[in-house]
Amino acid sequence: MKKIFTVILVLIGLVSCTNAEKNKFLLAKNQVGLVNANTPVYELEHLFKNDSVVRMDLEDRFRTKIQDVEVYNKEGEKLLVLEPRKADDSTSTFKQIQVASPLFVTEKGFGTNSTFKDIYQNYEIGKIQNTFMSVIVTIKDIDAFVTINKKQLPENLRTGSDIEIKASQIPDDAKIQHLWMNFSLDEEK
Repeated sequence: MKKIFTVILVLIGLVSCTNAEKNKFLLAKNQVGLVNANTPVYELEHLFKNDSVVRMDLEDRFRTKIQDVEVYNKEGEKLLVLEPRKADDSTSTFKQIQVASPLFVTEKGFGTNSTFKDIYQNYEIGKIQNTFMSVIVTIKDIDAFVTINKKQLPENLRTGSDIEIKASQIPDDAKIQHLWMNFSLDEEK
């Protein structure tokens, strides 16, 4: 009886460790790994204790203060760029996070190494915006948006930003250039 109880405890421990490791890199609505919509800036050091957390304190050309927080792994590879809602406030939560590492994926396997086909086969597309160099695709289900370089589009869609681009015009194999996850607080809904 003791052996069965011990085996059950070991199995429960293994399953919970596997789930914790899986959640460490899970992308979902209002979640990027261990960071969620209610995570304050000051908790990052604890959440990424084995990684390097770098606070950027810059001003852009319009004198707007930028206080993004970048997270790098031990090998120096950028994992995330987090944008706080308020500058100079360690209790502030995050407005959005740029996902820089392919380690972070949704339950459906979508991440920075995905293609446009991976988006439309698994998620509802909100809107498509045409910019000078990229196409911005909003993904409703997970409150995210991606950019796709216009060099991957048909020739007639590459120039100008006034052309309306439809999902059917974006090639299936168009690679994701950048991925951002938006965070919505309850009072914003």
